[in-house]
Amino acid sequence: MTERQTSPIASAGGGGARQRLGRAITVGKSTPSGLRVVFPHRAAVAPVPLRYNVRGGRVAASGWGRTMAAPNTTTVRDAAGRIEGRVTAVIRLDDLGDAVPLARALHAGGVATLEFTYTNRAAGRAIEEVRAALGEAVCVGAGSVLDAETARAAILAGAQFVVTPTLRPATIALCRRYATPIVCGALTPTELLTAWEAGADFVKVFPASVGGPAYIKDVLAPLPQLKLIPTGGVTLENAADFIAAGAVGVAVGGDLVRREAVARGDWDGLTARARRFSEAVAAARNGGGA
Repeated sequence: MTERQTSPIASAGGGGARQRLGRAITVGKSTPSGLRVVFPHRAAVAPVPLRYNVRGGRVAASGWGRTMAAPNTTTVRDAAGRIEGRVTAVIRLDDLGDAVPLARALHAGGVATLEFTYTNRAAGRAIEEVRAALGEAVCVGAGSVLDAETARAAILAGAQFVVTPTLRPATIALCRRYATPIVCGALTPTELLTAWEAGADFVKVFPASVGGPAYIKDVLAPLPQLKLIPTGGVTLENAADFIAAGAVGVAVGGDLVRREAVARGDWDGLTARARRFSEAVAAARNGGGA
């Protein structure tokens, strides 16, 4: 195939070949000032590699010497719908070499919303690999995102949502620009409302262990419009309690993605654990107990 400057990146200038990949408009000319990143609804100038090949739904960037995940085809509403009412697996591991089998194991247990944290420099590659392997069967996001620059890099790697640990207004603005759902971290009522008013799709209550389910209920009494997702201290024993208190979902790290189980490749055990979490949350949302 002849190399063309065609990608999810569109030029800041006029002209260039046009092609549609999923829901993203793709165009081609490079300019000295950078290239225009075009997602389904928004665009922003960003310096990125200049030459791309499009093969079989994937985009190869010759400037990077690696294959980049195809652009998001999931709409904002689709991605948000796969966060709300669900268990999000927070994958914070030192070694992400088994990202794909781990994702398959969690998905088999009913946990299909996966957050790879950027505390590991390989998180972007893990996002690319899991999306390439499992496609739309899972919703893959980037966690522990501290700034807008990291959020943009994660979105270009294929992240379908972004999670911050703290209140980051600039990151919210970046995600809104790129039409990517953001779960913004906060703790105090003032921070929670500020994140919501800044445009966060969901507000992550972190660390949820500080106040537990009772804190969620107390906050929602005067602020019922907030969509809260607790994380940091969510366990199999209290996940249903957080839902009963009014949380729209939960995000679970070590109590679901157990390091020792991943290290020994206990995929069946991880699937069973994921199933228990997903069933507990589903029962709570339907008015039942854990």
